[in-house]
Amino acid sequence: MKAVIYARTATRTQTQHGDSMQAQIEACTKYAKENGYEVTDVFPDAGYSGTKLDRPGLNRLRDLISRESIDTVVVSDLARLTRSATDKSRLEKGFTNRGVELRCVTSGAVSVTTKWFRTQGSRQLKCAQG
Repeated sequence: MKAVIYARTATRTQTQHGDSMQAQIEACTKYAKENGYEVTDVFPDAGYSGTKLDRPGLNRLRDLISRESIDTVVVSDLARLTRSATDKSRLEKGFTNRGVELRCVTSGAVSVTTKWFRTQGSRQLKCAQG
């Protein structure tokens, strides 16, 4: 099964320390390998807020999903993909329409219909927005 990785840091400082792009990519790569996915591409967005969907890496990812058969998008943490519950829902709908699954290293499969998202995911996004 094919997977792509999406990684994002909000600030240049994050890119160099702590929640670094490299650490996210390594965690996602390990997760993908352990779960039988072949990573075919990585989409990084360094220095972009998770409150907006207009990001170069995310735009390229969405374009790829609309053109090709990708099975899964892997993120290290849901907040790396988006910090908005509305945008998360919009992205998930686009992924689902193309048969693409969203997998999160910290919580596994993520769907607005899963118990995890209804409880933990919604709380995480609200905290991140607030």
